[in-house]
This record gives sequence, C-alpha cells and structure tokens, in this order.
Amino acid sequence: MANQALIDAGARRIAFVGGLEGRAVTEERKAGYLEALAHQGVEPVIIAGRPSQEFGRGAARAMQRDHPDVDTAVCFNDLVAMGMLSGFHEGGWQVGTDFLIADFDDIKYAAHTYLGLTSVHCNIAGIGAAAARTVLEWVEGGTAPPPETRMSVTLSVRQSSGVADSGGGLKLRN
Repeated sequence: MANQALIDAGARRIAFVGGLEGRAVTEERKAGYLEALAHQGVEPVIIAGRPSQEFGRGAARAMQRDHPDVDTAVCFNDLVAMGMLSGFHEGGWQVGTDFLIADFDDIKYAAHTYLGLTSVHCNIAGIGAAAARTVLEWVEGGTAPPPETRMSVTLSVRQSSGVADSGGGLKLRN
C-alpha cells in the first residue's frame, strides 16, 4: 500500500530505509517493497540500520550525498521517518514536495509531526489484545494457537507522501 501510494504520487526512485537485516519483520516489510519495485522495473536502494530517529536523520543526509537520484523512501518505522524529516530539513529538501516518505506502525506521534507522516497502520494495540486472548484460550481451554496469525493493515495518508494536501505530489528537484 505504501509503495503504491508513493508511486501514484509520482515517485520514480524509492529507497527502503531502516530495519536490521535478517530480522523477520524487516525482511517481510522489505519483501513488499521489493515486489512493488519489481513491478515497476526499478532497481532497489536499501539502506539498512537501526530503527531509530538518529539513524533516519543520518540516512537522510547520506541519501542527499550518495543517492541524489532517490526521490522517495519507505521507512522501516515511524521513528526512522521522523529522523529523516529532520535530516532532509537540515539539508534543504522539503518532505512532501522534494522528497516523499511513507513508513510503518502509525504510532500516535506520526500524525503530529511536521509534516504528518503517511504510515501503514498496524493496529499494535489490537495485536496485543489478540495475543492476550490467544494465550488465555490456550491456558484456560487448551486451544493451541495457530503457528501464525495475520491482521489487516490500513494506510494513514498524510502530507509526507505529497498526496494528503491540496495539489501535492512530487516536484522535481533542480
């Protein structure tokens, strides 16, 4: 969803930023990114690292220096994206027009940053409640949990992807 929203907004070159290599959650999120890029025939740019604001801030500055052709990022989580907002601001790029960002988790602060972050809403509270119910059913009723449970996600579209404001979208940098 995040990749498609960015492509629809005019993204040409999308990077995947953050997440530790080899972790299941990183690899799953990255797999969706790689699938979307394969459909577009675009080479991936992957910048792995800690899922933190500090990493995102440094990654934005490194991207400006090392990958100026990249105009969009799908970030591992909201924290990486928040750091990228700061890093791009410091480097003179305006997120939402010069560079588009979408990320995962949709913590409550994602809507309150400047600019608001487009984020895949994972309903973390719902996941916790479902896990608690599963454990109770297992302990009290002997019902073994399934090996894997999937929950649906939604996309919270905000200004960082350039599509939540009036007439947004990607504008080419000079």
